[in-house]
Amino acid sequence: MRRHPRSPKERIIDPEMCFSVLLIGGIMAIATLLTLDMKLPGGFQRGLRQPREARTAAFTVLVFAQLFNCFNSRS
Repeated sequence: MRRHPRSPKERIIDPEMCFSVLLIGGIMAIATLLTLDMKLPGGFQRGLRQPREARTAAFTVLVFAQLFNCFNSRS
């Protein structure tokens, strides 16, 4: 209530917000893909892991990244 209303001509999604969305999305994608590659057999860590474990780990990282982003965002 302390701020002035925005101008009707002002864009809702400005270039700064667009850059922020792309940056955070890219970081989430990189973290998820690195987790997937790390857990896959023949990835960064060699082992006898199953592909379903790699998918589960990647999905978990993505969910927690989204949850962190949700709590980190302003209303």
